[in-house]
Amino acid sequence: MEMAFSKELWAIVRFCLRTGARPFEARQLVGGDVNADKRWVKLKHKKGSGSLLVREVPIMDDAVMDDLLGRVKLFGRDEVFRCPSGMAWSRTNLASQWEAYKALAGLADLQWTDLRHTFATRMGRAGVNATTIADLLGHTNLGLVQRYVQVTSLDREAATRLGIA
Repeated sequence: MEMAFSKELWAIVRFCLRTGARPFEARQLVGGDVNADKRWVKLKHKKGSGSLLVREVPIMDDAVMDDLLGRVKLFGRDEVFRCPSGMAWSRTNLASQWEAYKALAGLADLQWTDLRHTFATRMGRAGVNATTIADLLGHTNLGLVQRYVQVTSLDREAATRLGIA
């Protein structure tokens, strides 16, 4: 997937895939939201509520953290993710770039929410409990986590093996 996307689009896609961030949360990320010492970012949204909700998400992927730190050094306290023109991503230019590059990659059915689903599914497969997954995704309803974590036949087989071990 990385090879099919522009460098700048891949940076924001990889960030969302590794943190469970919504695209608008990633677009709004500024230098002050990145804590290099604690290796986390603050993600902000108003989705589902009138008030601003903030959550801290750890960044354990060294490549993502290094990229973020390089962007903070380059852009300071401004938006860390930029489109190829050097301007901060807008909703429309991110959407158009996403559509164009995923079509080139042969991933026409891929949606932004699929990145969050992948993040949540990976967490679930790693044994992370639903409450923690919900917190990382910024959900207060555990039922929403069930929509994000995808269970496959391989997951069921692994669970069954645990039961007979």
